[in-house]
This record gives sequence, structure tokens and C-alpha cells, in this order.
Amino acid sequence: MARLLNRENEAMTFLETYHTKVEMVKKQIKHKVGSGNILILGIGEGAICVYGQRNLGSVLYNDLHISKPAGVEQIYHVKEISLSDLCMMNPDHILLTIYRNKNRLPSKQAIRNQIVHVQQSPEWNALKAVQQDKIYSILDTNHLYTSYNSFSQHLFLNKMQQLLTERI
Repeated sequence: MARLLNRENEAMTFLETYHTKVEMVKKQIKHKVGSGNILILGIGEGAICVYGQRNLGSVLYNDLHISKPAGVEQIYHVKEISLSDLCMMNPDHILLTIYRNKNRLPSKQAIRNQIVHVQQSPEWNALKAVQQDKIYSILDTNHLYTSYNSFSQHLFLNKMQQLLTERI
């Protein structure tokens, strides 16, 4: 794309800056996450999903080399799951974000309703991440980080640095 727009120098500068930032964030959070894993859980209207290797997963799992829970390696983009499926994954950390199911963003009320439903379930309360208070939220971002573009990935990298250095 940069070549077509005759912006190769700007693209190279952006990539160099991004990779430098990745290395810095990786050092800051890796010793805090350790060998633990992080699951990206989407909250949608009446449904939950796991984000896989693309979008948020590209930054988290590929760039930052954070471990993914069992089963995530088979999810490329996104997969709706049940609370039972979530229990089988039993992640060390959970990052909550918005799930745009049926190709539309859920309302804030729909998100609140789904969170209440999930939090009242015995499966949720049995999760390692829940019991250890290792739940992080970017639900207030209106799907900002789940786009697959360089701008969103850079924003998500910054957000992960903020979330994981403040709480863990």
C-alpha cells in the first residue's frame, strides 16, 4: 500500500517505531505475565466469543509473544463459544472487549446484560483468571482495537502496556 501511495519512507518509519515499541512493551509485561496466558473474550449481544490469531491476537500472541490458552491456536479470527468452552480453556488472564456479532455493535445495555449473565454463572466464577482477579476491560472502546490495521494495532499495543503495567 505504501509503495502505491509513494509513502514507503513513512511506512518504514512507522514500522521501525512500532517494532521498537513492541520490544519495550514485551520487556515490561513479559515478566509480569510470565508463562501465563491471556484470552481475548468478546462480549456481544447474547453471545460471547474468543478472538484468535488475527486482529487483537496478532499483537498479543504474535508481536508480544504472550501465550494463548489451549484451543485459541485453532481460531483464526473469531469464534462464538459457550461458558462450558470457556471453562475448558481456563485462562490465566482475560481481556474483555466488544464482540460485533451479527455484524453490528451491541448496545451498552446489551453488553451490561451479557456481562451480568456471564458473571452470575458458576462456570465464570470457577475460572482461574476470575478467582485471581486478572480480568482487564477495553469494553469502553466501541470496537476500536479489533480492526485489522496498523493504526488499531498500535493503539492496542499502547493499551496493553497501560493495562498490564498498571494492574498485574
